[in-house]
Amino acid sequence: MFGIANQLLAGIALIVVTTLLVDSGKRKYMWVTLGPLCFVTLTSIYAAVLMLKDKFIPNLAAGWNSDDYAKMTQGSLNTGATLFLLIAYVYMFWIAANKWMVPEKKQSESAS
Repeated sequence: MFGIANQLLAGIALIVVTTLLVDSGKRKYMWVTLGPLCFVTLTSIYAAVLMLKDKFIPNLAAGWNSDDYAKMTQGSLNTGATLFLLIAYVYMFWIAANKWMVPEKKQSESAS
């Protein structure tokens, strides 16, 4: 889970830099950060889904079925934290992407 969180943090940094580029009027350079952002986003979400499916949820189910509270607690904490990180990241990406899609204002419109 540490690797997933680390890569999502890198994705958040790329989201912030891309948004700063768009806000500062350097929209033509946003593609420099958008490429790595898409790569980091896809690989991190894929890794998170695989970890949930192959490790965290089975760990939770095994603890539940065998009354092993330590395994059940570990599985539920890992599952909950990973889902929270994924939902927060997708929400941040969605908000930023909506901001990036707003057309640039022309100089004459912003001066008046």
